[in-house]
Amino acid sequence: MIKEIASSRAAVVVACCCAARIFRGNNTPTRLRTLAEEGDGFAQYDMARHLLHTIKKDSDFADIAYWLLKAAEQGVSKAQIDLGVTLNMPDKSWHDPVGALKWFNAGMALVLTKVQMVVRTATLRLPLTMHFNCRKH
Repeated sequence: MIKEIASSRAAVVVACCCAARIFRGNNTPTRLRTLAEEGDGFAQYDMARHLLHTIKKDSDFADIAYWLLKAAEQGVSKAQIDLGVTLNMPDKSWHDPVGALKWFNAGMALVLTKVQMVVRTATLRLPLTMHFNCRKH
């Protein structure tokens, strides 16, 4: 019974995540801006990426930075890393090495945590004999 509940919950979570990704991927710029303004961190990151591809001059960067910062503050690791990389551009007026290091480290910490969880989960699923028979005698 418990296994059935756990697997059905996992299926619901996976389905919801897939539906959200599909929904987010088909957004128009207007819908994307609406979601971003409503506080969706991933939509904020997507908005920054959309604006990045349509940028014409450095003065347009303020809007990109705004959405990257909003998404980074909500814990979107890709936004944190991108913000760190962007702030570290030495030839730009927004160059901020201290802020760049702060956001890059925050993003990488989240990524490493996710990787550790995946590795831990994968290790727990290995047959018991594989844990002990790593070396050949």
